[in-house]
Amino acid sequence: MVGKTSGATTKDSHAILMEHVGASVVERAMAKVPESERWEYENATSLSWIRCECVEQVYEAVAEEAGMSVEALQRHVVRAGVDRTFGTLWRLLLRFTTDNALITRTPLFYKRAFDTGKLESRMVDEGRAEIVMRGWREISDFHLRGLMLGIQCVLERAGRRNVLMRPTRTRDGVRIEASWTW
Repeated sequence: MVGKTSGATTKDSHAILMEHVGASVVERAMAKVPESERWEYENATSLSWIRCECVEQVYEAVAEEAGMSVEALQRHVVRAGVDRTFGTLWRLLLRFTTDNALITRTPLFYKRAFDTGKLESRMVDEGRAEIVMRGWREISDFHLRGLMLGIQCVLERAGRRNVLMRPTRTRDGVRIEASWTW
């Protein structure tokens, strides 16, 4: 199954990429991306959905051109994206949000980011949650890592510490055990 990601998210992330490594690095990297993937990525709109593999190819090319790992680049972009989404006022409000409220809203964020699969989440104990993604067993390590980073960053911005995400692939998707402390 071919997964797609939100054009709006992709455009926001691209702006962070440009700021982080510089426009010239991104331009050189984009020239290395196959034409059809580059066209789809560059012509993303806030309403479009882009094949996940296009985004991965861009990150691989940018990371190589910038002389860094894909994981480090992705970690920076996701963290910066969460910080922009949850600015100062929202970050303050997040600190007063319960664990249950944070965890039960993760499917809403997932639905805005991906068109494939379905996310379900629930608290299993204090400081522990189960997040299950079904219907997309082919999710790449790149996009799974991005999903977990996004959830982790929101929890951290909400004041949770020592956030750990432990994924286990299943026949139908992924089961993530999340834990944290106060």
